[in-house]
Amino acid sequence: MTRTKQISNKALGKAPANESTTKRKYKQATNILRQIRKEQMCTDLLLKKKPFYERARAVATAINGGQPLQWTSKALEQLLEAGQQRLTERFQDANEQRVHRGKKTLIAKDMAIARRQAKLACDAPKELVLPRLKK
Repeated sequence: MTRTKQISNKALGKAPANESTTKRKYKQATNILRQIRKEQMCTDLLLKKKPFYERARAVATAINGGQPLQWTSKALEQLLEAGQQRLTERFQDANEQRVHRGKKTLIAKDMAIARRQAKLACDAPKELVLPRLKK
């Protein structure tokens, strides 16, 4: 009988038998909380610049009687940040409504109540709502 040399798993490039090669699975709630923490630390804009700028120019043109207005880049950036802040506040108000109802799911009714409670005079009248932009 001839003796054969035993080669370790490490030398062959294989993982040891006791270690699992699959990724660890976390509960869904854990992943959601991790995503929330990540988004809270992020300072990126929530709205995309190009579609927002196109829509802002279209609204300004409609208000100005069909004549396009000239915008500086700083003015559009400030308008975007103000719109994002307003949107965030609206979602916070709707979330407070959801908590008040004692539910876990945010629904459209919460958003409608939050909008009514804000009582903002700058909500767009129905004649100012524009059709979708062509792509």
